[in-house]
Amino acid sequence: MPRLQQLYRGQIESLQRSSTGHCRRRSSEAGRGGQGVGRAIKDLGLVGTVVTGTVGQRNLDDPYFEPFFREANDLGAAVGVHWITGCFDSPGQERFKDPYFYIHMVGMPFNLMIGIMTLIGGGVMEKYPRIKFVFLEIGAAWLPYWMWRMDDHYSRSMHHPDGVPKKPSDYVKSESCFVSCEPDEDGLAHTAGVIGTDRIVFASDYPHGDCDFPHSVTKFRKRSDISEEIKEKILWENAARLYGIR
Repeated sequence: MPRLQQLYRGQIESLQRSSTGHCRRRSSEAGRGGQGVGRAIKDLGLVGTVVTGTVGQRNLDDPYFEPFFREANDLGAAVGVHWITGCFDSPGQERFKDPYFYIHMVGMPFNLMIGIMTLIGGGVMEKYPRIKFVFLEIGAAWLPYWMWRMDDHYSRSMHHPDGVPKKPSDYVKSESCFVSCEPDEDGLAHTAGVIGTDRIVFASDYPHGDCDFPHSVTKFRKRSDISEEIKEKILWENAARLYGIR
């Protein structure tokens, strides 16, 4: 594993030089220009950036974010989509002050479902095909349903979005789109069969308190519903391609 250790060491050193870590730049400032993405990737050697699926009252297809996506596309960057707790209210979250069970249940999935819908329906994935979007840490089982629902709406002329020449599922199954899975989530084999085994990456969720570390990889390796070949893709090959790791 020397190569992997070297990569980890390089990333840690880059994080130490950067006050923003994994280029988790303030999404509200993304529209002011993409220079932060270029600095993080070209100068600091980071592998990507993270945005939330909705940014205040703005969706990701808002023209405000054009400079950010233009720069990310020029770089062929990986752009993670992940709800950042406390950064912005996520749709549905405003209904609940307590318990956190409710807030977290709706905050994560609704945020990403709206994010992928607007990136596809708003033409962002079509306009910026070199960006690799990855939808993170709510599992992967939601995506076949949401993809089907987007296709169903797309096929009806009254719902057809402008500037989107392909079905939403064509974008989901392309190099523009990846999704992370959980070690023990149900339905992973079905998801892989629907969206493709090349679209899924592994999420350990470390160092969050509800993660399975240090047993997450072991738990995933013990699964009997997917082949060893698919496990290798999810654990390493797909993420290496997503983040340009060679």
